[in-house]
Amino acid sequence: MANLDKSVRFDWPETTPGQAQCEAGKYVGMFNCTLMSDPNLGLLIPVGAEFSGPITLEFTRSADGEFLELTNAKLNGLAADTIGFMADLNGKLNCTTRALTATIMNGQYGLGSPIIFPGGELVGTLMGQLDIKTGELTGTWSMTDKVSEGLFACVGPWQATRSP
Repeated sequence: MANLDKSVRFDWPETTPGQAQCEAGKYVGMFNCTLMSDPNLGLLIPVGAEFSGPITLEFTRSADGEFLELTNAKLNGLAADTIGFMADLNGKLNCTTRALTATIMNGQYGLGSPIIFPGGELVGTLMGQLDIKTGELTGTWSMTDKVSEGLFACVGPWQATRSP
C-alpha cells in the first residue's frame, strides 16, 4: 500500500468545454445608430438622424452546450420622435469564442412608435462579443431597407448585460 498525502486536494470545477464561458438567460441594454445616406435621395428621415432604443436578448443553451441560441430577441427604436422601427433577431453566441452573430428578422419601419403607418421592411446584422468577466455583450449592428438594398443604412453600437 502506497503512502498517500491525505492533505492533497484536487480543486477545479468539472465543466463541459465552453459552458463556463457564457450563461443562458436574459440580457438587456441599449443601442443607437446614425442614419447614413446620399442627402440627394430625398428621404423622409433626415440624414444624420439618431435612432436609439432598448435591446432585449434571451438565450437558451443548445443541446450540446457549445452555443447559446437566441429564443426571444427584439430591437425597438425611434428617431426624431417620428420614425419608429422594430425587429426580431435570430442568431447564436458561440461559448468557446464568445462571439455573437445575429440577423434582423421581421424588421419594419414607419411613422410612430409603435408603428402606425408602415414604411417598409428592414434587414441587417448584429455582431458582438461577450466579456465573461463583466457578463456584458457589446458590438455593432447595421440595418437597411430591404427593397433599396443599401440606399440608406443605420449603423451603430449596442451593449447588453445579463439580467438576474
